[in-house]
Amino acid sequence: MDYRAMVKRMKPRKIFVIIMAVILLAGGIWGIGETYLYFHPEVIVTYSDQESEDQYLSLPMYLIVPRSRFGNAVRFEEEMKEWALATNEIAEWIYYDLEKPKYITSKVEIVDGKTVITYQGTAVSTEGNVVDIDREIVLDFVVSRNLPEPPQ
Repeated sequence: MDYRAMVKRMKPRKIFVIIMAVILLAGGIWGIGETYLYFHPEVIVTYSDQESEDQYLSLPMYLIVPRSRFGNAVRFEEEMKEWALATNEIAEWIYYDLEKPKYITSKVEIVDGKTVITYQGTAVSTEGNVVDIDREIVLDFVVSRNLPEPPQ
């Protein structure tokens, strides 16, 4: 049967119903995709390396990139704030309360459904004493299942 003949025999109401069904189906698929992307943004964990003659710092960085047109779920903003508060406290201590020579590394791991950030190394205090650094931050969420290997 010819396509044109078939369309001619269909009533306008049937054509309208078919067009609306196609539009609703396409909108539903798009909505499901956007909802998935809203709750699954791109999470990037990396390390900021700073190296000079008497200093080596490898500190973790955390970034959330929305993939949905509507941004991302509120919980990701809260997690990012929690990460920033915890890691900024350590970073300020490293930058302002310790002097060169500094050799500090960090590692981000997922342990028992929590994110564990470990800082290790040595530096010199403002009083001139060598300080062994062994600090750990535990966050009550998983930042990402795809964590990069820490720099050596």
